[in-house]
Amino acid sequence: MEDQNQEQVITPEVISNDALSTIVKADIDIQIATAKQYPRSLTKFMKEVERIGSITQTVAESCTYGLPRKQKNEMTGRWEVKVIQGPSVRLAEIVVSSYGNIRSGARIVGNDGKHITAQGFCHDLETNSFYAVEYKRKITDKNGRTYSEDMQTVTGNAACKIAFRNAVFTVIPAALITESYEKIKEVAKGDAKTLEARRTTAVKFFVDRGVKEKRIFDFLQVEGIKDIDLDKLAELSAMKAALVNQEATTVEDLFPEPDNKEKADKTNGKTLDLMEGAKKKKEEPKTESK
Repeated sequence: MEDQNQEQVITPEVISNDALSTIVKADIDIQIATAKQYPRSLTKFMKEVERIGSITQTVAESCTYGLPRKQKNEMTGRWEVKVIQGPSVRLAEIVVSSYGNIRSGARIVGNDGKHITAQGFCHDLETNSFYAVEYKRKITDKNGRTYSEDMQTVTGNAACKIAFRNAVFTVIPAALITESYEKIKEVAKGDAKTLEARRTTAVKFFVDRGVKEKRIFDFLQVEGIKDIDLDKLAELSAMKAALVNQEATTVEDLFPEPDNKEKADKTNGKTLDLMEGAKKKKEEPKTESK
């Protein structure tokens, strides 16, 4: 009598590369045929992006990323740090889900010990327009030391998100998104009624992650929290979204320490001011007391 408890051994079937390619091709062909049968409505798409993106202020804030970048001031000729804002990976996800008839994603394709390379792709099944983009992210610190495995994973995820975002916004025409995006940004910006509570929350978010308040205020070029207006809050919220969405890896990416030259310029400036003040004080005529 056979043992009823005897385990059955299942041998997995090995599929060759050629067979796998045939399966994938057939799957894509079916998706293209379905897309042709049920074409999208661009009017409905634009309304849906705006509806989802502005459903709450929190969702609206997540649709914009902000990263510091050096730009040359044409008036003064000096380089200044400005917050560059743009549509985030969260908005890309909303756009993909609303657009329909599309394949998209991202994966890691390389790691040479110094950089991680991610590839994002987007395939419009209706027009058969396909685009793949690669994005590199450094995995070494300022001293040249390679990140830990966990930090490399975080960096890889960030690279994938950016590659995915870039691919999506290359295939899907920007003209279809611009109007909805501007309306979403207005919702994210809010009004003066909620300004005080929201700016306190935004500053606390970064303080809890080790950024000193003074560093935040210096970056925003304000004296204190009460000087953070709606525009400055929009910058801070975009930077917060970049960190949460992993479009920025660390807070150091958002609040970089000034380089040695900038520190030297500030120190020299303060020294010159002190010397000038002492010189003026020395030159002032003394008044005789009666």
